[in-house]
Amino acid sequence: MLHGELREKLAVTEDNKNIYVDFRPFGDQQSAAMDLYVHEVLEIVRVNPMGTGKTLVLTCDRSAEITDQSRLNLRELQKLGQPVALRCDQEKGK
Repeated sequence: MLHGELREKLAVTEDNKNIYVDFRPFGDQQSAAMDLYVHEVLEIVRVNPMGTGKTLVLTCDRSAEITDQSRLNLRELQKLGQPVALRCDQEKGK
């Protein structure tokens, strides 16, 4: 997964409390997209630990596997004070 591909397909929206990131458009590449995105966010939060104060809500479908690396990076984000929520929808593409 390349950074350009991630930026092209990534669906990000936000409201007053949350930043919603939807990996479902990546289909079979959801895990790779999440790995890259979470790593990028972790690097940003390390430089700017104040963050936005919003919860990062990551959405994928149940076919996506959350890799060990993503799990480690998500835990590190939480340790640095970045709230994170993971939402896996039951059906692919919904």
